[in-house]
Amino acid sequence: MSFKLKAIYPLTGGYNRHSINEFYEENVRPTEIKGLWRWWNRVLFNTVSYVKEGKLYTYDSIDRLFEDVFGSENRKSAVRLEVITEGCNNRFEIELDKEVECSTVNCLRKKNCKRVTFDISGNELVIKERRKICNRIPLAYKSNLNVNEIESLVNNNKLLTFELLGFKRVNIDIAKSFNEKTIKEILDNLVTDYLEYFNIKPKVEFTLNIYLDKSSEKEKNFDAKLKFVLHSLLIFILLGGIGRKTSRGFGGLSIVNAECHDGLCDEIYGIVNNMESEIGKKGLTIVLPNIIFSQTIEQYFSELINNESYKLRSWNNNSDFFVYYFIKDINILRINRIDTNVNRNGIEIILNKISNELSASGNCLKNLIMQEMKRRAFALAFLGNRKFRNIYEIYPRILEFLYAEYIKKEFVNLIGKERRLSNLRFKILEINNTYYIISYLLYSNYLKDPNSNIKDTLYQFARCVI
Repeated sequence: MSFKLKAIYPLTGGYNRHSINEFYEENVRPTEIKGLWRWWNRVLFNTVSYVKEGKLYTYDSIDRLFEDVFGSENRKSAVRLEVITEGCNNRFEIELDKEVECSTVNCLRKKNCKRVTFDISGNELVIKERRKICNRIPLAYKSNLNVNEIESLVNNNKLLTFELLGFKRVNIDIAKSFNEKTIKEILDNLVTDYLEYFNIKPKVEFTLNIYLDKSSEKEKNFDAKLKFVLHSLLIFILLGGIGRKTSRGFGGLSIVNAECHDGLCDEIYGIVNNMESEIGKKGLTIVLPNIIFSQTIEQYFSELINNESYKLRSWNNNSDFFVYYFIKDINILRINRIDTNVNRNGIEIILNKISNELSASGNCLKNLIMQEMKRRAFALAFLGNRKFRNIYEIYPRILEFLYAEYIKKEFVNLIGKERRLSNLRFKILEINNTYYIISYLLYSNYLKDPNSNIKDTLYQFARCVI
């Protein structure tokens, strides 16, 4: 099967975390798609399981059930992915003016610095020693791309200024690495990194080809498993994205077209092929939940449970597993489109607002929850990885929002973790040149069956944000 996909403002790249943009050529990688596909398969399986049986299963047991499709340490995967990325052919080259290099070297010699930090603020190189600013040097450079466009981009684009929170300043031990060649290399890399943070392509299109190895050994329920995982791939495309900050709307995937080359994918192809007409008749608000909770996917689930339940292990309160599932709480709003430029700006405004609002200091949350401690507790419990001082002071407030008694033990472990996934997700989806902003809630094992007050607060918060 083949999908031609479009990613909206993707924050994806290689090991240096740079985005795909006109400066940096990094293709979407099959390994990322495969990992996300596997994760959404777990989510979908637990979704259907909870709706039908009121049960949740551990990640490792779900992976064991589908190992003849996805593979495992001891088993070869039956599916192979190929990703062909379009429109990433530019190589960014930069050359700093000699004045910048000479000014930097002369400053280091004149100040007799030992350990310095190179930083960039605005369009200046800032040299610091022990947090004290030694000098500010205006940046000037030549590039194979249009320098005026790059400078305009850096000065005007406010969408991704928060990305600079992850920008790595360079610390240098002058005694060990001082020579003009080394300083030039450091400066070139620093400025290149800085400029790349400010630009993200509005969209990146790529083709995802899925190959099936029909010669590999398969279990008797292989066809049902394959059709289930293909459905989970469709859900991943409709509700997920690629790269970083996908829970905040970046990297949202949309289907440009699809092709089916085997009878095993006829069903998924039929859903994709009829989606536009169904949305035109009934609207996305009705069509999307029906795709997620289709009768056929429940049928495949029942077939797997009846025949291979011995492979599954139920999640229990004493387990360390962190299992996500979602329910039908999905909000969908249409983004009005006037023309390409206005639409792009509209999406940028929405993405920027989502990033700004998903914290305890956001205006939407302030309007909903007046007490600051409760607001911070809510952000910690529902909006993802937030590092607060005096975490245990917030902890009692968190329990006010949470429903189950066993949460006390589980959440003590949870708040000590550096990474916590956001329960409230946002996604930008394009269908037939119409853009939608979708928000939905992922319920984890520690948020099982939250009370109506939590649901109502989350619903109001999501509507305010989008």
